Amino acid sequence: MSFHLPWRRALAIGLALVVSVSLVLVSFLWASTPNAAATAATAYVPTGANAFYFPYGLVFDSEGNLWVSNSLGNSISKVTFPRGVPTALPPYVLPGLNGPGGMAFDADGNLWVANMYNNTIMRVTFPNGVPTADTPYSPASPAPSFNGPKTLGFDADGNLWVVTASGIQRVTISGGVPTSQPVYDGGANQFDGPGDMVFDGSGNAWVTNQNSGSVQKVIFSNGVPTAQAPYKPTGSLAMSNPCGLAIDLDGNLWVVNTVGGTLQEVKLTNGDSPDAQTPLNPGGLFMFPRGLVFDQFNNPWVANQYGQSIAGLSTVLPSRPLGTPTITSVDKTDSTMSVNFSENPNAASYTATVYDSSGTSVIQTVTNYTPGTAITGLTGSTTYKVSLQAIGNGTDALDSLESAKNSVTTSAPTPTSSSSTSSSSTSSSTSSSTSSSTSSTTSSTSSSTSSTSSSSSTSSSTSSTTSSTTSSTSSSTSSTTSSTTTTTTAPTTTTTAAPTTTTTLAIEEAPSGAGLMTMPGGNVVPTPVTPITDGITVGEPGFNFALSFANGPSFTASGSLVLRAGLTSTASGIGFRPGGTVEVWVHSTPTLVGTATVGGDGTFSAEFTFPSDIPAGAHTVEVRGPDVNGDPRAIAVGVTFENGSALPSTGTDSFNIFLIGAAVLVAGAILVMLQRFRFS
Repeated sequence: MSFHLPWRRALAIGLALVVSVSLVLVSFLWASTPNAAATAATAYVPTGANAFYFPYGLVFDSEGNLWVSNSLGNSISKVTFPRGVPTALPPYVLPGLNGPGGMAFDADGNLWVANMYNNTIMRVTFPNGVPTADTPYSPASPAPSFNGPKTLGFDADGNLWVVTASGIQRVTISGGVPTSQPVYDGGANQFDGPGDMVFDGSGNAWVTNQNSGSVQKVIFSNGVPTAQAPYKPTGSLAMSNPCGLAIDLDGNLWVVNTVGGTLQEVKLTNGDSPDAQTPLNPGGLFMFPRGLVFDQFNNPWVANQYGQSIAGLSTVLPSRPLGTPTITSVDKTDSTMSVNFSENPNAASYTATVYDSSGTSVIQTVTNYTPGTAITGLTGSTTYKVSLQAIGNGTDALDSLESAKNSVTTSAPTPTSSSSTSSSSTSSSTSSSTSSSTSSTTSSTSSSTSSTSSSSSTSSSTSSTTSSTTSSTSSSTSSTTSSTTTTTTAPTTTTTAAPTTTTTLAIEEAPSGAGLMTMPGGNVVPTPVTPITDGITVGEPGFNFALSFANGPSFTASGSLVLRAGLTSTASGIGFRPGGTVEVWVHSTPTLVGTATVGGDGTFSAEFTFPSDIPAGAHTVEVRGPDVNGDPRAIAVGVTFENGSALPSTGTDSFNIFLIGAAVLVAGAILVMLQRFRFS
């Protein structure tokens, strides 16, 4: 007797084998392949004296320079883009900055900064182009004070809105003097850990809710805000501790998921109804991202707090024409002109076109044109028109429109003399007739001792006839450079070690699943608790601690982290004083679990084992230590201890898929062996 499987069953077994192998392969690909929707990505990490120090807020000025707040350096950095390449200057360490977070420019070009660590905001002016700090502003009683201000932004009416731990707060500004208004917490649709705020083209505001993974629209009627119900995408589109956000040139919202380490578009084109898209993190570019801003070319830039970098993406958005270049000035001689303009980092090249005075007939076309390059072969005392066009790469960036045609009249031809080519015998009067534009020639023709006086005379004449424009420019440049040199200093790190016993401040008991944090001065405020892959994070982006577990976290139905006596956990943190000592406590009955030394970058990480005699029930885990300014601080989270000594293993989705695929693979192999086995 022999045993045979019907052909249909054999076919089913074969299909099962194919599916199982596919599942195994997909599980590995899912776990290892980054999202590649945006491939043209750049992370810029300045070093040395120009380095960032936990960058937080980003904002562009009217000239296209990017400003970065260094949250742990109490400074702001200016980033220029020569030839499209980001280049950071040494940070400006300004008095009054204390944990600078979000920033915004007002209509007058002044920069406003949120000071996260002392509950103030501050205006920065720019006399002669040099950042200069005003006295920080804190609302006077009875106006409500700022409660942990994070970011800020201006509405269309010029009012400043400050995002705090309590909600959003309007600040009116009259004559440069700010006046705070009451806090709006969302009313019937309360905010849940607001992180950032931005205004769309219709005058509505959008707010991120860090705790609930959502964004919320706020409409205004006669200046009175009304928050709508939060929009919370789920599944693969879920937000993870959304913080920074911005509106692109198409009017769509973009969100930075700080804990998830991604950038996510939320389309608003369908009647302002939000529609979340797949989160992006090309090549693992984002490292605890926080601030977000779009440049004038519709490229998003993200501040990486843990990466000490800014990250720019240039192919996230659909193909579009490049922005039309703007000619800033034109230098001319009797036979040349040189065009100056601001460059677009996405342009592959530029084309300059010279027309006749009517702007219709093309005289000359120069491809691959760079700013300041001389266009030669022109006639003196002649009027031309010149334009520019940015050339794209033909894929994500298309050619721009032609710029406006600037009218330029070349200089009058330089008078010449038969004696102008003579050497040492040239007379002083001949030298004095030389045009002021030939000062460089004067020194080069002074080839002998006998011509020294003549050359000197020419130089003097040239100096006296130099145009006022050139003199003014030189003076301005000199002044700016001098001022910058005396005021731009890199942040310094205090080398004095903090005492081993860090603080007597303690938070009593944190509610189950909730976080609390002490501010400088001792005020206790709520702070976000965010689940992450292997544990939780408690605190703000610039000052927090995390608990992580080898087998992943477990939570009660109410969202409280579940721990067990004797459990080992890795505690890590950011924003503490370099060289200081951090203490980890657990209470109701205060028990010191262990200590760790803070590294030079303000972070710590160490393994701790909770005491084996902690009774079951609600407790508080607290981390104490000096912050970057030396102020004693504490962060705490309410947890639940259960009886027992081990936590369940949660695993990951990709691992579960691997197990399922492997099980089906084994089952299929067994069935194939049975089919081949024959009984007689």
